[in-house]
Amino acid sequence: MEVGRRELEKMIDEGDERIKEIEKAKEAAIPYPELLAYAQSLSAFTSAPPNMPDLTLPGQPPPPLFFPPFPNEEKMRRGRLNAEAPLGLLGETHSVGRPPTVSPTRPPDGGAHLAPGATVYRPDQRPPQQLFDLDLDLNPDL
Repeated sequence: MEVGRRELEKMIDEGDERIKEIEKAKEAAIPYPELLAYAQSLSAFTSAPPNMPDLTLPGQPPPPLFFPPFPNEEKMRRGRLNAEAPLGLLGETHSVGRPPTVSPTRPPDGGAHLAPGATVYRPDQRPPQQLFDLDLDLNPDL
């Protein structure tokens, strides 16, 4: 009888835990309008709808609320890439990111404040790295 009571208590505790997890999942549920809006924003640039009329035929008006399968220039300029620097002319290249910083100079005391045996990190005085031959031939006998 005692063994049966323990088994039943264990089952009841597991059930209580499951009920708590279900309630927690219901509280954290994403509202479906928000989920649909997010899906709409993701699907805007995948491809044209299958029932899209052929726009190459003469006299075809553009369909309402059609999103092309690629971002137009306006959306690209409003995006995060434009926050870095303004877009230049076609074919112009430049580095992306923060401008390089000036390296710190050697302290006037010559590094006397460093612990004995410590060295100052100098990336320009590193030994050359070993050349790694990326040979991925899985059958070298051929």
